[in-house]
Parts: sequence; structure tokens; C-alpha cells
Amino acid sequence: MNIQETAVMAPPPVRNLPDVGLNIVMMRDILLKTMFRTNKEEVSALEQSLCLPSRVVQELVDMARDQGLVEATGTLHANSSGEMGFR
Repeated sequence: MNIQETAVMAPPPVRNLPDVGLNIVMMRDILLKTMFRTNKEEVSALEQSLCLPSRVVQELVDMARDQGLVEATGTLHANSSGEMGFR
């Protein structure tokens, strides 16, 4: 059996929302659906589910929050864990 090597290049890492290549409304809806279906509220948990960097997930959460679709469930202060939850 002869297996040919292919020159498959991995896509460049995602740095911001336009790098994903999907419509922003679609990405927002995927975020909301993921939050609802998996009951995840922290950006770190969502980044694992969505396979996106935390800064991109945070952009999506901020956009959904500005539109009134998501609300913060806590505050950040000196004694907190360092991550705010959203629902």
C-alpha cells in the first residue's frame, strides 16, 4: 500500500471574531445555544466547548451582554476567583 503524503496546512490561529469566518450573528447564537444546552457560565468553560480562544469568547459574551441577551452573575473583587459568570 502506497500512502501519499499530503501537504495539508493547519489554519492560522483565531485571534478575533472575523478570523473565525462565520457570520457574527451565527457565532453569537452558537454561544447562546452552548450556554443554554451545557449550562456553562464561565468564559474558560465556554472556550473549551467552542474551541475558541478566551478573548474571542469574551468578545462574543460582551456583544451578547450589550444586546441584553446575557447577564453577569457576579462581580470581580480581590477575594473572587478571577472569573465572572454569565447566564
